[in-house]
Amino acid sequence: MKNNLLHYTAVRNSLNIVRGCLQMTRAKLNEQERAHLETAVAELTRAELLVREYLEVSVQDVDPYEWVDLVTVVTNVENLLSAYAIVKRVKFVLHLGDDLFLQGNRPRLEQFFLYLLEHALHTAPSGGCLTIQAQNSGWGILLQVQGFGGNTESNEEKQLETLPEELHLLAVALGGHLQFDGTTAMLGLPLD
Repeated sequence: MKNNLLHYTAVRNSLNIVRGCLQMTRAKLNEQERAHLETAVAELTRAELLVREYLEVSVQDVDPYEWVDLVTVVTNVENLLSAYAIVKRVKFVLHLGDDLFLQGNRPRLEQFFLYLLEHALHTAPSGGCLTIQAQNSGWGILLQVQGFGGNTESNEEKQLETLPEELHLLAVALGGHLQFDGTTAMLGLPLD
């Protein structure tokens, strides 16, 4: 189930592509064919809502919590994405403070950071730099990922206006809060 959260955007994008292709053929159809097309588009919309509801229910599942070292989680995810970073010619720069332990669900934290950094790499310009900073603020851990977008093509700018919805849902499931400002994602996670 947890791995399915990572693929929600891919499913939604596929549904939107099919919807768009169907709608492009609308002008060439007779009245009865248009009615069938509208039914198909309505069913695609319903399928997307069902997938979203499924995602929201899965995010609310209660999982076991343990003390997690955020440095280890971020470093492991960085290592997983290192080949992609090399291909994109994007450099990771880590500034991780001391005492970055929090009580949480390790698989969800790993999933969240994998998806966040994968999105950052996808939108980062070739030859760019992704800076990851984290510090313990007393009440929780503050984390920033800088370097989203940079010099992007205009058709990619819409992707950068917000982070994907599932990242926000995962942040809420972790008990945190996620904001996006320009080229920086900011996450606050409580210690327990």
